Amino acid sequence: MVTRESHPRSSGRSHWAVVAFLFTFVIGLILVCYLFLFPALEAFKKATPAEKAPLRAWSTLLLAVMLFILLAGLMLTVRFGRFFFPRPDVPRIHTKHVDAWAEAGKRLEAPKAEDETGPGE
Repeated sequence: MVTRESHPRSSGRSHWAVVAFLFTFVIGLILVCYLFLFPALEAFKKATPAEKAPLRAWSTLLLAVMLFILLAGLMLTVRFGRFFFPRPDVPRIHTKHVDAWAEAGKRLEAPKAEDETGPGE
């Protein structure tokens, strides 16, 4: 009997979804850095203490949102739920092997009894 432990099966899913998500996330992170964080860093150097607080708050909020998107996206892409809520195993169906000769014997119609004289006489 073949068990799952003796022949581990691949789930058939490729890891391209994770690669695509991470690539898209990196592109988004680069855009956020160049469009907001680097200009905010330059403005932070010349800002007064009253102007620094909102810049610091917005930058922290933006990075927290990006980190949340990364973690939530990875959890959805990799499907960590399968480790905590696995699907129940379906019982295996045992194939019933039938003897072909016995089955043919059951279906065979016996020839009708002929006269004692034989056919054609």
